[in-house]
Amino acid sequence: MPADSETTKRPSFPLGVQAIGLIKSSQIATVAAAFAMSLVLLSGVLDGVERRFSDTWFAASKIAPSGRTVLVNFNHRAPRYAYTNRVPHRDLADLLLKLDSAGASRILIEFGFAEQTNEADDKFLEDVLAQLGPKVGLPSIAVLSVNQMSWRRTAPLDRFGRRVTHTASDLALDADAKIRKIGIRDSGLRYLISAPAWLTAAKRHDNDSWQLRAFRIDFGIDLQQIPQLDALSMLQANRASTSLSGANVIIAGFTPPTGGEYRVPRYGQLTFAQITALAAETLTLERELRSLPRSTCIVGLIVLAALMALWCAGLSPLAGAGLCVGVALGALGLGEGLQTLIGLTTPSAGVAAASLIGYGAAQVSVHPVFQRIRHAVMTVLANIDIHLARALENASDGLLTFDREGKLLSINAAARQLFGIEGSADLDEYSLTSMLGLQARAVMAAVRDPQQRRVRTIIRKNGIERHLELAVGAVPGEGTSIGVVTVRDVTEQHAKFESMRLIATRDPLTGLANRREFEQAFKNARASEAPLALFICDLDGFKPINDTWGHQAGDALLQEIAKRMLAEAGTHAVVARLGGDEFGILLPRSTEALAAGAAKRLLGAIGRPFEINGKSLHVGVSIGIALSDNHQDFQALMQCADAAMYDAKRSRSGCGFWRGEPARRTAQPIAKAV
Repeated sequence: MPADSETTKRPSFPLGVQAIGLIKSSQIATVAAAFAMSLVLLSGVLDGVERRFSDTWFAASKIAPSGRTVLVNFNHRAPRYAYTNRVPHRDLADLLLKLDSAGASRILIEFGFAEQTNEADDKFLEDVLAQLGPKVGLPSIAVLSVNQMSWRRTAPLDRFGRRVTHTASDLALDADAKIRKIGIRDSGLRYLISAPAWLTAAKRHDNDSWQLRAFRIDFGIDLQQIPQLDALSMLQANRASTSLSGANVIIAGFTPPTGGEYRVPRYGQLTFAQITALAAETLTLERELRSLPRSTCIVGLIVLAALMALWCAGLSPLAGAGLCVGVALGALGLGEGLQTLIGLTTPSAGVAAASLIGYGAAQVSVHPVFQRIRHAVMTVLANIDIHLARALENASDGLLTFDREGKLLSINAAARQLFGIEGSADLDEYSLTSMLGLQARAVMAAVRDPQQRRVRTIIRKNGIERHLELAVGAVPGEGTSIGVVTVRDVTEQHAKFESMRLIATRDPLTGLANRREFEQAFKNARASEAPLALFICDLDGFKPINDTWGHQAGDALLQEIAKRMLAEAGTHAVVARLGGDEFGILLPRSTEALAAGAAKRLLGAIGRPFEINGKSLHVGVSIGIALSDNHQDFQALMQCADAAMYDAKRSRSGCGFWRGEPARRTAQPIAKAV
């Protein structure tokens, strides 16, 4: 088919086609930038870039330490330790005594006691540790692998840790195998205090459990300015040559040949003792690095990308590029300043990426160089829109739109068939009122009220009643909202529901209410607190007819009796078959006189002969009536009426009223029917 005829023969449901024409280039750029930024954030590619930027800011910082943290190192190159792989326990014990006499406040031993040496040295070290007590901290260390799947743990022997303080630190490696955080995480050591927190005796009044969480180390602190002492020099001195009053001392073991065993930002490789020293200084200087909430960053970056696209779409390419570069450089400078001054890390890389994405989306949407790309995209959107309009036109459910006045704007084939509208009919002649009648008001109200978006209605088409369910919604239009209604024919579902309701509430033989429905009708009538009368009607002489002429004749007779009862009871009465040949009648807002009149009519109607299968059959009826005093429940009133019916049957009076208390008492004499 030629293209011209294809475009002129459009479906009669043009809502989507009209919408495409209203989209502006700047709007497309805004949506595209927000979508692209969302994909970038979900991919996680910016996380590594953000870490590298933060590491770069560390190198630019030179923060002086507090001077309270002191590192004491054992030099493995010293001849005394040339032929041993671990610090001798006697030397460590002597060093502890030296540090104590020099006035050290707390002493953290940052290497393990997982093995014993000779018993004499071990006993001496054990005695020294017991003497110093909680002043000394022994670590349990857990290191999380790069794949974040397993922990490597070390802990001191029990004999060395009986009197001292047990501390713990978790080291979690980032994706680049570098350590940036320290503290208790989830390695099973949460019952211990973090080693840097214990060493500095730091406190926070806003959170008593802060010592249990991990925190980011500020590697901008100058490690070279942290005081470092040689353990062997202190041991060989006759007395303490350095005053350590109030100092927090970290004793380090032998340094590996590489200079360290853990990779960190700025410094390359460091020992665990050096990392702990930087962590302790971070707490002492209150320089724990903080980040903005991740959710805030994500929302902010997506909004920034969209705004950059909107702004750049209205600028020249050069001005847009200048704005993009200015935002990116400003974000980098601000990120460096905030991290250096107050220890706050910002998503500098994310801001730069958002500005670039926004600028790129704007150029693609407005620059002449990308005209072919835009034309291709709009062609695809137009084709999608035509197919969408065709799909809506041929949907199985009815679909129609209308304006704020209820005037019909568009309607698909299924809705035209439901409402009997010809395909060539002029839609200007139709409105919600002409199609739905009084229910049009409910549909119009549902557009404004999200809580009332479903409307049920009934229409008649060619004399047939159809039940419809309308799902009402609204879409933005030019200056107002356009109402959208999905129409579904639920006639079959309604019929099935009614059938199930009749099975549950109706007697299948006579069509009268069953006992359950009769009881519910009584409860409904009692709610009005108006007086009512309850009849129990039991047929006389029905069993012989049933036995003589068969059940088919008996069933036909019951059906005819039900018809006469309905005719004589009145329009407001509820007639029910309670079982077998027993019937119940409920007369709301009734008095004794009205009940007596109804009983007289029933006796006369049932007493007339019935023509069943060419035979004239005669039956009688005994009626017991109980008047409600608004204090009796259903079962009590049924018992009263039942007792009155049996008294009437025994006295052959046809009808009797219950005039006493509930049925536990013997009935008083029953007045004969008037």
